[in-house]
Amino acid sequence: MLLFFLVGCNLSVNSNNLPVSSPIIPTVTNHALDNNTRLTPDSQGTPLLPIVSPYIDVSVTGIDVIYLDTHPVQVKLIIHGTLPDQCTYDFYSIENRLPDQVKITLLGIHPSTTDCIQSVQTLTHTLLLGQDFPEAQRGFAPGRYQLSVNGYQTTFIIETQDP
Repeated sequence: MLLFFLVGCNLSVNSNNLPVSSPIIPTVTNHALDNNTRLTPDSQGTPLLPIVSPYIDVSVTGIDVIYLDTHPVQVKLIIHGTLPDQCTYDFYSIENRLPDQVKITLLGIHPSTTDCIQSVQTLTHTLLLGQDFPEAQRGFAPGRYQLSVNGYQTTFIIETQDP
């Protein structure tokens, strides 16, 4: 009787006479699937939405450096570049300063919509260096600085200031 019970529950017996469950192999109906379809538990095809990263690197093509009339001198950048589509972006920047270097990562925040025109967009973005620093720490001491924005490199020089 126990044997009938084990067979009825889809169990088998291994060499140690212990019951082992047999793997259940699901069957899938033969649907024609394309690259934008995934199988769901009920074997229905569900279209996938395009995957768009929320952060897009701005491809920098040029930088204008503007010196503000402050003491110490603050620097504003006019960044010229491109984005891959015609969506309306917000921007996010990360600034890292070393004694003679400034490295900026500038990212466009892609909107949740994916129905933008798919052609390259040119942009001009203004960025005050040190904008996230307290005002007293935004300025630069006199010297030569290596500037890198998303891999685009240039230099700027802060001249000695008269008091």
